[in-house]
Amino acid sequence: MSVQYLKLTYGPGRRLPVAGRIPAEPAKSLRALKAEANDVPAVYVVRDKDLPRLRAGGDGIVDRGVKHKAKGLSAYLLGKRGIPLIDGAFSSPGQCLRSTRKLLANAVRRGEENVYVVGVDGATFSDLLTRAGTPPGGPDSRPPATASRREAAGVMPSLAGERIDRPPADEIVRDSATARALTMRAARRVECLRHLRKTQEVVRTCRAALEPCGGEGRWAPDRIQELPTGLAGCLEELGILCLRPLSFGSEPAFTAVVRLAGKLAYMLGLMGADPRQARDFWREGLESEFGLTLEAVRREIAELTEGAAANATAEAPSQGAA
Repeated sequence: MSVQYLKLTYGPGRRLPVAGRIPAEPAKSLRALKAEANDVPAVYVVRDKDLPRLRAGGDGIVDRGVKHKAKGLSAYLLGKRGIPLIDGAFSSPGQCLRSTRKLLANAVRRGEENVYVVGVDGATFSDLLTRAGTPPGGPDSRPPATASRREAAGVMPSLAGERIDRPPADEIVRDSATARALTMRAARRVECLRHLRKTQEVVRTCRAALEPCGGEGRWAPDRIQELPTGLAGCLEELGILCLRPLSFGSEPAFTAVVRLAGKLAYMLGLMGADPRQARDFWREGLESEFGLTLEAVRREIAELTEGAAANATAEAPSQGAA
C-alpha cells in the first residue's frame, strides 16, 4: 500500500506543497526519491499513522522520535546521515508550514542536499492537502474544499488559476536581506577565484624564468644577467597580490604564497652576492617550494569551484533559525 505525501521545497514559486504518493515499500522508495531528486533539500510531510512503515525501512532511515514543542525541526533533522524522520506533533497546519520552511532555509544555508520526513496528524494533513499544488506530470489531486473568509484573505489567484499563499511581510524582508547576502557571497567567491588564478599565473611565470637551461643544473651564461630583473618583477607582482590576503580564500593558500615570496627575495639577494650559492639555494629548497605553493593554490581553486557548483541552484536562505 502506498503512502501519500506532501512535498515542500525552498524558493520562490515553491511555497505550495505538492501532493504525491510513495509506492509500495515506502522506505525503499523514499531512498530512491532522494537519489533521483534534483530539487533537494525537500521535506516530505506524511500522516503520522504512516510513520511506523517508514521507520521499518532499516538502513538509511534515521528515526528522530517526536519533536518537542519548544524546539524547531532543524535541531532534530539537520546534519544527519541518511533520511531523518520525525513526528512533528504540530498544533496547527500553519505551524507545520512555518517550521518546515525554516528547516528548508537552514538546510540551504548549510549546503545540505537531503530529504526530511515529517509526520503530522490526519486533520493537519487534510488541511494541507487542500492547499496542495498539482503533482508534476499528474492531475490536481486536491479534494474540494470551501475556504473560510480568513483563508481567502491570505491567498491570491495566479495566472494559472491556482491558489498561492501570500508570504508574510516580514518574511519578504528577511528573504530580500538574505538574497543580498547570498549575492555578495557569490561575488566574493568570483573575486577569490580571479585572484588565485592570477597568483597561479605569476608563480608559474616565475618558475619558468628561474629554471636552469644549462647542464648540471646551471643557468646558461646568457641568462645569468637577466635573472635578477625577471625575479624582481615577479616579486613585485607577488607583493601586490599579498596586499589582499582575504582574496586568497584561505589562510593556507595565503601563507604558501608569502613563504614563496620570502624565499624568492632571499634568492634575489644571493644572486647579487654569490651566484653559486643562489644556484645551490634553488636546487636545495626553492624549486620544491614552487610545487608546494602551486598545489596550495590549486586546492583552494578546486574548493571554491566545487562550492559554487554545489550551491548553483540554492535560493537565498532565511536568517531565522527553526
